[in-house]
Amino acid sequence: MKAILFIVSFIFGAAVADIAQVRQKYIAATESATASDELYTMLEGVPDTSKETTMVAYKAAAIMLQARYAKGIVTKKSFLKKVPNCLKPLLREMKQITKPGL
Repeated sequence: MKAILFIVSFIFGAAVADIAQVRQKYIAATESATASDELYTMLEGVPDTSKETTMVAYKAAAIMLQARYAKGIVTKKSFLKKVPNCLKPLLREMKQITKPGL
């Protein structure tokens, strides 16, 4: 029974990245291309429209770190083009929240 609970908790725990793990991985990713790849893989499943805005911001940062370690200007640029698309839903929501009169 304990084994089943462990497996189920591992499966559901792996699906959603923990903010503490993401923060630790981000720090490592600023100094290592391998850690950058791991961070991006961890956050790749976070939808751009997620209500967890911190995770969306970390996802955008992970994409920028991918660009940092990419080889060639064309590859770097392709990564950097993804960042605004990732942040648009977040910024749109923030704009609606801060709109005067609401």
